[in-house]
Parts: sequence; C-alpha cells; structure tokens
Amino acid sequence: MVLLLLCSPVSLQEPKTQSTEGQRAEQTVGFLPTDWGVSKSQAAIITLTSSISAEDVGSYQLALNNTGDIGKIEPHVTNESRFVRWADPKEKAASTFIPEGWSADLQIIRPYKSMSGFVFFARGDENTLVYVFQPFMPLYIPPSTSLCETASICYSSIISADKVREMSLGNAPIVVSNFKTPEQYFTSEVLPMLTKNLNAYTVDSAESVYASVYGDGNSTDLVPAYAVDYNFNVENKKISGKAMVFTRNYTTAAGEASIWNGFIVGIESSENNFDRAFQQAAVILLNLQFEEEWLNSERNVLLENANTSQALGAIPELMANSTLDDFFLIVPTAAHQLVRSYNNTLITDYFDKDSGKELHLPQFPESQHWYLTGDQLVGRDLRRNLMNSSMLEPLF
Repeated sequence: MVLLLLCSPVSLQEPKTQSTEGQRAEQTVGFLPTDWGVSKSQAAIITLTSSISAEDVGSYQLALNNTGDIGKIEPHVTNESRFVRWADPKEKAASTFIPEGWSADLQIIRPYKSMSGFVFFARGDENTLVYVFQPFMPLYIPPSTSLCETASICYSSIISADKVREMSLGNAPIVVSNFKTPEQYFTSEVLPMLTKNLNAYTVDSAESVYASVYGDGNSTDLVPAYAVDYNFNVENKKISGKAMVFTRNYTTAAGEASIWNGFIVGIESSENNFDRAFQQAAVILLNLQFEEEWLNSERNVLLENANTSQALGAIPELMANSTLDDFFLIVPTAAHQLVRSYNNTLITDYFDKDSGKELHLPQFPESQHWYLTGDQLVGRDLRRNLMNSSMLEPLF
C-alpha cells in the first residue's frame, strides 16, 4: 500500500536529520531530500497495520403490511458507522474519533528549536489513508536585504541543515523563496515529489478555492486553498484521493522578517471504496483537536528557545509566536472545506457533555443520527438507539 507521507519526522527530544516517507505494498520506504547529507539507512521507518471493517448490527421490526402478516418478524439491517475515541499516546497532544479497527498515529516534529509541527495519519483497509502535514517541510523565508547583510544568505535557494545547526536554529534546511499561492506551491513544490514517488500519479482535477476560516465565533474570513482530486496505482489497483493545500505567510509587526509554509490535508482509498472511506475519514478530520494544556506548554518552550539564537534576526521569535497558530486554523478550516467539497456534505455541530468539547459530524445517508457512550461513537441511518447511548443533540 502506498502512503502519501512525504514529510520529515524529527526526533521528539534531540534534533535529528529529517526524512520523508512513503509506503508500498505493506512495506515502508524512506525518501530523503538529496541535499540533506544523510544516508538512506538513516531514514525513519514507520509501519502501520491494516484493519478490519466494522460489521453492521441488525435489528428487527414488526411488519404489519396486511392481516396475513400480523405478528410476522422480518429482519431489518440498520446501516451504521462505529468509531472509538483515539488519543495521542506519546505526548497527549491531540485526540479524535477513528473507525473501529483503524490505526492512527501523531508525530510531533520539531525541525527548528522555536517551531513545532506535526504529521497525523489514520489507516483503514482498502488502502485507505487520512493524512495531515502541518507544515509540509521545509520552512520558507522570503529573501531580503537584512538577511543578506546579517546572515550572508542573500538569494541562495537553500540554507543547508549544517548551516542551520551552526546558527543554533535547529536541524532542518530552510529554503529562501518568495511567497507562493497554494496553487503555485502545489505545482512547483509538492507535485514533483508525488509524481516521482507514486506510480502513475495523476491529477484528475484541481481548482483554487476560498475556505471559510473555522474557529470560535462567527468569523467571515476566507483563506485561499487549492483543492486537488488525484489518483495513482498500487499493485494494479487504482487509488483515488482528495486533498486540500494551503499556504500561510507570517510577518513581524515591523515588517523586517517573514516566514511562510505549506499545509496539506487529504483522504485516499481504493477507487471502489472511496465513498465509504471518505465518510469515515470525515469524522476523523473534523474532530482532530489539540489539547489546550499541551499547546500552552509547547508555546512556552518555543518562546524560551527563540532566545537561544540571534541568527536570522527576528525569525526565531516569529516562528515561536506563529507556529502553533496554524494548529487552530488549518486543521478545522481544511477539514471543513475538504468535507463540504464532497457532494456539498452537511456538517452538524454537537456538544459532548462528558469531555466538554464540541463534536463536528457529517450527515451522510448512513449516519443521519449520532449516539455517544463513553469512548464509543455510532452514526446510524435510523433514529433508533439499540445501545442505550446518549443521542447527541445538534447545537443551534
């Protein structure tokens, strides 16, 4: 099976050179940028296991179609989707709901001392993969006169990982580049990597869109994004996918420094299974939430680290102040935009009294009504509760 993992996981504690990853057939393959100076044997290896799809639970109803049918019991199979609560076991950083039998993993990446990102993925059967790269490495810095004078960077395209280490900034390369729109970023930076590493990778359709910023309050802000439908082949099987690409730029108040990067959220599965996979993946992405306690702790560490290097002027502090903001913005905004882009899917907000958190759940034919008991979440096509769970009521 092929993983669309082209990010660069980094050690949680001690900086290590990054690597990008992919997976074919149930075997993980590591990809390394040519200029990072690391042998292929050093690439991080991640192995995931496939899962078994959830089984439908049957119920019975009394059929009274005519007098001859009185008392006759006929089976009625209720369509439903079952999920379990998943929490990051390593840092307790995030949680969501995943389908029963699926696996999920969250990798917190720390490529620079004052910047944090993450790679999240969940896997089911039929080559199903849900993925989030936030950000998609490396970091980009627009060229400027001040950088040329203070760091002798000027307009060189890449600041190597060795150079970054010398400046006590971290362990990953930095690219000097003007800001790019999501479409420009995907076409010039992401697409070449995908076509190189995935068999017969093809873009079926792509368009620039504006995504409504999702968050607290009734924000009417819009951010540009690039919606991509794609396919590729794995062992003579066609894999279909949908992705949403964003780019974000941050500039200091005085305007003397800025950084930008790209973010990618997507879903893919075998062509014949894609509709079902998308319905399940929608629940995962819509409810991926980071814990406030972890975010606050991480932000404090980043701000402290920003003071350890005077290189690149205000950029370390800019990274520390902005890096976690995208956790709030890109994840929910991208998830809502991606889910709604699929046949205008309706999303309903609910409130989980036990956790005190909102749940965002899609309304598909098989999941019109949602029930929650403890860590078990069930979406059903009928308003019938067979498990004595609490039916979630929409927030209005």
